[in-house]
Amino acid sequence: MRFLPFLLLPVLAFAKETPVADAAALEAAVKSVQPGDVLVMAEGEWRDVEIVLTGQGTAQAPITLRAAVPGKTILTGKSILRIGGEHLAVAGLHFKNPDPALSDLIQFRKDSNSNSLSR
Repeated sequence: MRFLPFLLLPVLAFAKETPVADAAALEAAVKSVQPGDVLVMAEGEWRDVEIVLTGQGTAQAPITLRAAVPGKTILTGKSILRIGGEHLAVAGLHFKNPDPALSDLIQFRKDSNSNSLSR
């Protein structure tokens, strides 16, 4: 067990933190995300965005989508979050005043044709 931190160094050495300012930047960043990477959503209102987080993280190096400041990245209107893959984490996002026509703000599938979490 004493060598475990050294085994993780190669994975963590390539992990990166990527700030994203809008839905287009987030979509582009998700396409190249790797285990250990962190996508950091800018604070502010994200209105009517469809976020699709897909990827294959690992137990030691999950892929994370998080708010730059917890609670300050606010998803409003018709915004939804879809998550599909393995070892994905989401933190600090705040849903506020969702469109009442939406039935599911968070879905554990990448699209309407998928029934599973896998990529």
